[in-house]
Amino acid sequence: MRKKQLVPMAFLLLGYFAFANSGNSIDNLNTDDFKLNFSKGDDTLLGIDVLYDLRLNKINKGLHSKIGYINRQVDSVENFTLIDIEGEKGTRLREEDASISLLYNFYSWFDIGLEYEHFSSNKEQSGYYKSNKGGYLPYDHLVDIKGDRINIVAEINNYYNDLLSNSSLQVKVAPKTNLDIKQNTKIFPNNVEGGELSSSSTLDLSYKIRGQLMFNLGKEEKDYRKPSQDNWGNHFKIGVEGGYEFTPYEYQLKVKDGNSYREKTQTYDEKRKEYFAKVCVSKYDILKDFSLVFRYGKREVDKTGMNSVKENIFTFGIEGKCSKL
Repeated sequence: MRKKQLVPMAFLLLGYFAFANSGNSIDNLNTDDFKLNFSKGDDTLLGIDVLYDLRLNKINKGLHSKIGYINRQVDSVENFTLIDIEGEKGTRLREEDASISLLYNFYSWFDIGLEYEHFSSNKEQSGYYKSNKGGYLPYDHLVDIKGDRINIVAEINNYYNDLLSNSSLQVKVAPKTNLDIKQNTKIFPNNVEGGELSSSSTLDLSYKIRGQLMFNLGKEEKDYRKPSQDNWGNHFKIGVEGGYEFTPYEYQLKVKDGNSYREKTQTYDEKRKEYFAKVCVSKYDILKDFSLVFRYGKREVDKTGMNSVKENIFTFGIEGKCSKL
């Protein structure tokens, strides 16, 4: 299953870098627009977030393209409510998101364009349930969800020279999302047949909103006649970053019904919220063209009719400019 999840990402990377190196249509790679971040949370084992923005000035002066990849693995994030059984449960969630976009820049501060996004959510649950005859028996439950959508993207980036360094806002809207779902449920010792299902569905409008504010701790001398003051504050920026996502899910799964299974429509709204304090360290020779970035905050996933999942998150990594989302 893991290999299947990585196929879309491998395809996107291959196509993207083949295009990037196919001729003189693309400017040289610019470290200003590169991000690599790792995350660790209460339940998140390790996450990775990569983003690169390629400028296509030789095709059109305002044109640029972004490729992004997110991977997370979380343990014990929720209790499944699809099988109404009592007992100990352990859940592992693997999430991947790969995207590629084409954007056009207006007036240096506003970008608009389209993005193709492929995402997957693989949930594995194992545990013991209390049988009607008494005692506890083992079960395995797997649900694999894959989705594709086209996002309409708008971005605003404002830059300043005083205390406020920059402000950014990004909005993504997907009118439709196509889902493919696979399920495999096994209840032991006598595995009841019928716990497998493959289905598909189309979701209504979903959206993502993300923003940040960054502040300078130091202030560089603007008058060239005065000697520059390289104080420690010039090496740091601090700020806040946050995001909100909304996706209305509706798809079919099989649930246990006595000694057999029946199909049941799963309908819920998924709302994801996260907010961070952010610190950027730059201008040291060891970092060269990059800023060292640290974030600490909270992430919350709320699904209608289910318990919300909250965890503290710490992220660290490098960014070419500590100014873009």
